[in-house]
Amino acid sequence: MSAQPTPTDERRKRDEVMFWSKVAPQYDDWVSAAFMEQYKAFKAGMEGLVDENDLVLDIATGTGNIALHIAPKVSAIVGIDISEDMIAVAEGKLEASGLENVTFLVEDAYNLPFADGSFDRVVCVNALQTMARPLQAIKEGTRVLRDGGEFISVTYAYGDSGAIEYLKLSRWVIKYGRPKYWSNFKTKDLRGLFEEAGLEIVGSKRLWDKPVVEMVRARKPS
Repeated sequence: MSAQPTPTDERRKRDEVMFWSKVAPQYDDWVSAAFMEQYKAFKAGMEGLVDENDLVLDIATGTGNIALHIAPKVSAIVGIDISEDMIAVAEGKLEASGLENVTFLVEDAYNLPFADGSFDRVVCVNALQTMARPLQAIKEGTRVLRDGGEFISVTYAYGDSGAIEYLKLSRWVIKYGRPKYWSNFKTKDLRGLFEEAGLEIVGSKRLWDKPVVEMVRARKPS
């Protein structure tokens, strides 16, 4: 079982809900305007990494972009996000899609309501760098992953991206607001988090160069 939230964790949760609920109404417009090609690369990079029999968990699903893309390729997918407003947008898109194997839930990545070993794959796209304690989220994702299952992450690594890309990030912050928590990952440190969580790195691939976006595939030991 996960530890009960502490007052500090409650403050962290409140901060995250406040920010992501604020950006939820404009999130898809923002992706379409500035990051559509990156998201195409993310989706292409994940091709062939899930199976039609898989039950998948999408951590920090946001407005459901990745979950709805993966859904036709798997048995079922559950997308969780800490923001009720993000999930409301995802639910609207799900209704329009006609897909019947997707469930969206308002849940905290640090305290998942699922039993150990519930999922064949766990995915987390464009989220770990915005988390206060990404290692805790990875550990919790690992807990609900079956033995031999894979955790697939796609994460911005601004620690490897250089000053110009960081300046562009600062302009985004001015326009949309600053997340309360942010990690300027280097790819080696990102991979280290998965190893610290007890996973074996089975693949690491750069999906985008400016800024650096790294896809890490990590397997839970059988």
